[in-house]
Amino acid sequence: NNLYVSSNGSDTLGYGTKAKPYQTIEKAYTKATTVKESTIYLMNNITQNRTANFNENKDITLTSYSETNNTNSLIRADSLTSHMINNLAGSLTLENIIVDGNNIEAQRSAIMINNGTKLNINQNTTIKNCHNISTNNLPETHGGAINVLNLSTVVVSSGTFSNNVSSDGGGGGVFYASEAYLQIKDGTFTQNKAPRGGAVRFEGGQLTVDNGTFSNNEATNNGGALYVGSVSNGGTITVNGGTFKNNKAGLTAGGIYVNNQTDKFILNGGEITNNEANYGSGLYVNVAESGEPTIIVNGGTIDNNVARDTEINTNIYAGNSETNYSTFIQSDINTSIKGRGTYFLTNPNSNKVLDVKGGAAANNTIVQIYTKNNSAAAQQWKIRPAKIIDGVIYYNFESSVANQKYFLNVESTPENISSGAQTEIYEFRVQDDFYWYLEAAGDNTFYIKTKCKNLCLDVKSAGTANGTPVLAYNCNQSNAQKWQFTTS
Repeated sequence: NNLYVSSNGSDTLGYGTKAKPYQTIEKAYTKATTVKESTIYLMNNITQNRTANFNENKDITLTSYSETNNTNSLIRADSLTSHMINNLAGSLTLENIIVDGNNIEAQRSAIMINNGTKLNINQNTTIKNCHNISTNNLPETHGGAINVLNLSTVVVSSGTFSNNVSSDGGGGGVFYASEAYLQIKDGTFTQNKAPRGGAVRFEGGQLTVDNGTFSNNEATNNGGALYVGSVSNGGTITVNGGTFKNNKAGLTAGGIYVNNQTDKFILNGGEITNNEANYGSGLYVNVAESGEPTIIVNGGTIDNNVARDTEINTNIYAGNSETNYSTFIQSDINTSIKGRGTYFLTNPNSNKVLDVKGGAAANNTIVQIYTKNNSAAAQQWKIRPAKIIDGVIYYNFESSVANQKYFLNVESTPENISSGAQTEIYEFRVQDDFYWYLEAAGDNTFYIKTKCKNLCLDVKSAGTANGTPVLAYNCNQSNAQKWQFTTS
């Protein structure tokens, strides 16, 4: 049934019709049927003076009615510091409507979705200016615009979310979701702010981002666009598409932050670019004894992000533990690399390992093969996931010699590199010959290829003697170019 609400209507004398509308959405809700979906039409802007509790098993669509195609607003009153809508039963759909928090410093999110209920956000919906300044560090008090709890579901098919703020430590400028199901099919998230998760903070359940734009959101701590907290017990975070751009964090992860309690983060598509933080500006993966997230890469790009504190770990930071590691899996070549894990790289043709000549910690020290010595820092390489371009993970290979500031690269400047160039270690520089990617070579071996001109890491003339130089050479799929990764 269709019900109409107008600021000029009456809850006592109205009938919920166009001619005699109700004055409040609460009154219209009480008259909605439980038998079929009901639509509540806002005929003009409505000021919400108290919380509308939707607590019956009703399916409600809240939308605008206008003969001139205006989009009408539900506006938080100056005196309302709790939720504007508290959905505790049934489902709620927002379409062709504006929910305006009016920049009121409230103590709760504008909308609460709880008790296994569902919220659909459809076309031409705007949620803006919702400010939650609560300092109570409880799940039900978090989130600037929308709080989602207890196995509830939110599907965002479209809409614009702007200037929403959560001031407390819980965060989530737009969404705070805990043990919930959140699917973002599309939409624009811009200029939202929180300590954690400028746009979204997610804590448990299933989160899928299919498309949408996350831009100019800010976290004062971590996760400028998206903060993923404790998603365990089979929970997954999947990014299939979308753009995460120009977001900012005061500490880490201008784009996406993945906490150590998350089981699995899947990147199938999307672009995470031009975000800013101290480091890990595109993707920051936290690890600890209590959790080691798995990052599965099937597509997508994480590149050209800006780190304030370092040139290393600019796009991706794979944890800060020396004993626990996140695992990066590139599905198309079945790699499983522990981010920042330390490896020996063995050439099966010679059964010798990649080695820094003489263990010298100095620029321009050449790289060779040598008999494996389990205690030799010159043979141990810390593999750092550095960026992702179209589903390909690029790594920096950090030598363990001395103070661990030297990286595998190709001698000469990138524009002058050609097949047969000597490889070496050098202090890190942001240029293509410091970035390497893998291709499957069979029998659990890989070709290691430099981003600069796609040359392969090659044992000169397929040599097997200690001290044989290792070159960057045209790829020819020979055994001299195959490498096996074993943890040290």
